[in-house]
Amino acid sequence: MRFVIGVVTTLVPGRPVFPRSTVSGSTVVVEWDPPADGGTPTDYRLEAMSPGGATTTVLSGGLRRMTFTGIAAGLYLLRLQALNAAGAGSFTNYILIGVGVGLLTGDIVGTLLWSGPGDVDLHVEEPGGTRVSVGNPVGPTARLERGATGGPGPEIIRILPGLAAFGAYKFFAVCGSATSAVAAYFIVRLAADTASEAAQLFTSSICSGGPNPVVGYNLADVAVPSGAVTPTTGTRVPDARPTFAVRREP
Repeated sequence: MRFVIGVVTTLVPGRPVFPRSTVSGSTVVVEWDPPADGGTPTDYRLEAMSPGGATTTVLSGGLRRMTFTGIAAGLYLLRLQALNAAGAGSFTNYILIGVGVGLLTGDIVGTLLWSGPGDVDLHVEEPGGTRVSVGNPVGPTARLERGATGGPGPEIIRILPGLAAFGAYKFFAVCGSATSAVAAYFIVRLAADTASEAAQLFTSSICSGGPNPVVGYNLADVAVPSGAVTPTTGTRVPDARPTFAVRREP
């Protein structure tokens, strides 16, 4: 009689089905479902960060529900990964939660925060060429929902649910009264406030030239219908209007 001894291989877990959050006052409850593939998780790591602030990592002890109390008002990005003896699986996409700050639904929601005290304005150019900002708060598909007159913001522009047009939505910032370079934190939420929500955070330095209404600092482009979000750099002209030479008759 011969015995064959097999080797049992533990697989790294897949991505959890993440997450759902409930906010009540200063209490946040986060829960999720286990991964649909990979090895069986023995624990979960939750990562929470406030744009411009510290990143906090917490282990759930194998549970799929965590409750946090006494959370300060603000915006927070959360993501999750599953763990077992074989290692750590991939992180989920971020989701954005607001404590004491209302969030909005939309095909795309862009939220800008910054580190300095001055004023920074969020702009978006729609696929049809219309530019939405504090000077033109309503476009065919986009709307400025919140403007801030000083740091840290937020300024929020959303593409209304079901109205996103095919093409690229180009987000950029204009420095109104920020007198020196500031760190910009730009959060893009796709399918915002739905079960399919995915959020991405982009960090850059803007306003290095001080207040300048004719310089826009690129943040990110969002492609529809693919949902691809691409960080952009450099500067642009915020509002390209044609200029006309005036000819004076003698």
